[in-house]
Amino acid sequence: MIAKVIVDVPSRQTDRPFDYEVPQEWTGWVEVGSRVGVPFGGRVVQGFVVSLAEWADVDRSKLKAVAELLDHTPPLSPDLIELAQWISDKYCCPLTIALQAMIPAALKGKAETTVTLSEDAVKAEHTLLSLAGGWVDYIRHNGGTVRM
Repeated sequence: MIAKVIVDVPSRQTDRPFDYEVPQEWTGWVEVGSRVGVPFGGRVVQGFVVSLAEWADVDRSKLKAVAELLDHTPPLSPDLIELAQWISDKYCCPLTIALQAMIPAALKGKAETTVTLSEDAVKAEHTLLSLAGGWVDYIRHNGGTVRM
């Protein structure tokens, strides 16, 4: 399957879909509206899947594969993709700018949460186990700290 991806590089030269091969194991997970990481210009950039196809506009042997699937469920619906295209045409802005405006703020952030077991938590292990179940074992197994 081929994903037609708008890369998150806001310029007129990149304001068109680029073709990427969807890895076999991601078939069914990559959908129109998915955010993906794709190789572009020697780095991996965020992109938005605007359509899926069985064919590519270039020779399949030259295609690069989608490198990452950034969300379990697509943050954009096909209707929002269509609306973004209309906004891009109407207001002469790159499509990636219109798509970015529709992404929820929580998905844009680079926030990271770290959970660490404190001495008090270790002392109150029986209470923690009843409240957190397998999380305590998971955190302990990972050296007492887990990034989320």
